[in-house]
Amino acid sequence: MPEPTVQGFESSSASASARWSAGSLGIGAALEAVLEGTLNRLGSRAGGVVVPAADGPGLVWAAQVNLPEVWRGLPEQADGPLGRALAGGLPDGPLAGQAPDLGVYHLTPVCAGRELLGLLCVLGGEPRPEERAWLAEAGRVLGRLLRAAQPEAGAPRATQEQAALSRIATALTSTLQLDEILTSTIDGIRQILNVEAASLLLLDEERGELIFKKTLGEDPDWIFQYSLQMDRGLVSTCVSAGRPLLVNNVDGDGRFFATVDAVTGFETRSVLCAPLIAHGQVLGAVEVINKRGGPFDLHDQDLMVSMTASVANAIHNARLFHQLTIANADLEASRWEVTRSRNTLRALFDGIPHPIYIVDQRYSLVALNRACAQIAAAGALPPPAAAERNPFAALVGQVCYQALYGRTEPCAGCRITETLFAGQSTSRTERRWAADDQMAEWEISTYPIADERGQTIQAVIFGQDVTEKRRLEASLAQSEKLAAVGQLAAGVAHEINNPLAAIIANTQLLQRELAADDERQESVSLIAMAGDRALQVVRNLLDFARQERYEFAPTDVNVTLQNALALASPLLRNPALTIRQDLSPDLPLLQASQDHLQGVWLNFILNARDALGEAGGEIQLSTRRQAGEVHVVVADTGMGIQPERLNRIFEPFYTTKQAGRGTGLGLYTCHRIVKQHGGQIRVDSQVGRGTVFTVILPLASTPAV
Repeated sequence: MPEPTVQGFESSSASASARWSAGSLGIGAALEAVLEGTLNRLGSRAGGVVVPAADGPGLVWAAQVNLPEVWRGLPEQADGPLGRALAGGLPDGPLAGQAPDLGVYHLTPVCAGRELLGLLCVLGGEPRPEERAWLAEAGRVLGRLLRAAQPEAGAPRATQEQAALSRIATALTSTLQLDEILTSTIDGIRQILNVEAASLLLLDEERGELIFKKTLGEDPDWIFQYSLQMDRGLVSTCVSAGRPLLVNNVDGDGRFFATVDAVTGFETRSVLCAPLIAHGQVLGAVEVINKRGGPFDLHDQDLMVSMTASVANAIHNARLFHQLTIANADLEASRWEVTRSRNTLRALFDGIPHPIYIVDQRYSLVALNRACAQIAAAGALPPPAAAERNPFAALVGQVCYQALYGRTEPCAGCRITETLFAGQSTSRTERRWAADDQMAEWEISTYPIADERGQTIQAVIFGQDVTEKRRLEASLAQSEKLAAVGQLAAGVAHEINNPLAAIIANTQLLQRELAADDERQESVSLIAMAGDRALQVVRNLLDFARQERYEFAPTDVNVTLQNALALASPLLRNPALTIRQDLSPDLPLLQASQDHLQGVWLNFILNARDALGEAGGEIQLSTRRQAGEVHVVVADTGMGIQPERLNRIFEPFYTTKQAGRGTGLGLYTCHRIVKQHGGQIRVDSQVGRGTVFTVILPLASTPAV
């Protein structure tokens, strides 16, 4: 067989009719689409189609994709590898080549029949055997497109094919609307192949076994749309095998199945169908029936294959775009849901009244709530100005102990390291000075946050002020103790009442029997006073047990103080002990319980005596009126009370005395009595210098009964 020759390549025999002018013919997009499909099939990134130039000797690129600069100028070299290949002719199929500056390449003849119209150049390695056959088919498809573009093919059919190719290329590149693309391309295929009808068949993506069929005739709109079962027929064979199928006489082919292959309203004589394949996946097929003017040939089949490749890519891209649109909508919905959840969690996070913050392995703040930001605002280091608008943003990223507590090193007792490196939850108690200069107790807990591999990367720190909780727990414990003491007091009072009544009765008999000037009368009177006091103590115990109401009456505070001193006088007979009194004579009467106040003064006096010890000292008793209050002061020059014990002296059962010398109920009872009178007790004590108890009783207020 004679080798194909290039028409008009040599300048001496140039034929303008065989030269390329892409601008005048407008099928460059179709050539480029076939070229891109070929490169994708071969896995190559660069290539081109070279043809004789229309305006002089030499070659030009009719289509190119990603060609390097060194290749773009090769067509101008008549003695280059492209010029020599076209001038000398090529054997059947691709021819490999290699040059130091060009790399590896292979050339495939682009032919129309026996006429060599150009070269398909693909950069890359040697094609495999199955790819060489596919390249030969691509060369024939490109040859038919080039032949249709030549001016001498000016017949009405050639002009019609060019216009149809132009419409297909425009549809493929100008819109992402799948229906517009399919309508234009299928109608273009119908016109190029000059057939009576063309059908598009798409596999059902969900069920896989059904095909949706759409048919175009002479009208610009689809004339038939329906679904059918893909079980037999020429189209089913084409889709199943993934290869084109050409049948010019359907009556003699047993694979023809009218329900699938025929088109309503047409007498089906011949069928040409090609599969729609994109990225190795069969999407469906394109079927044309009844070619006008003769049977289908291999050129028709090659052209059909090249055009369906573009259609398949368009369908695939449109589906990807649709999936992307859905994914974007889902992403937007997810983003909204995440935002809503984040806002909910942020509100919950900030609504917790206790400080919570999260740190990473470098102690940097990752997140913190409003209560935690308020700690920074009230701490030694004031937050930046930006924190006034957003108390969180300016603190994130800072070291926790610097931003929150104004420290230069981690807090004493901090257990964050245990959580970060051992993944363990921890809890500790810490004492801090509160804003009111009172000691507050905090519980600090840490919890690990792990990544997807289970490694701890962050820690949550939760702080809670448990001062009031501890007070309530202590109060509850004291209440339980007092309940037990109340039961004990009721029993003791009952047992003491009878012998005490006998003592008081016999004392009264002695007072009657002794003469008024008998020197023993004083001792008997003291016994009587002590008995009365003991009887009152018993009543107080019963009051304590029964929570009885106090009996308030106009009371002279000075008298109650004198009575208490008289009761305590037998216990104050120490030559080294001095009692000084400074009682204001103009004190008004108070609404008070005389016996209870008397018990308070007696308790203070005896405590002062115990504080002085055998070494003695001075006890000062004074009363004053100040504004609407009466101040009663009992002071001593004894050993004083240690500061750490001073806050606990009014707790029940707490005593600073030696074992067996104090019950811890004396000052508690005094505090309770003064509180019942609407007053308060102030204590000022210095170790080694003495203690001062000041009782403040209101004149006008109603007692708290």
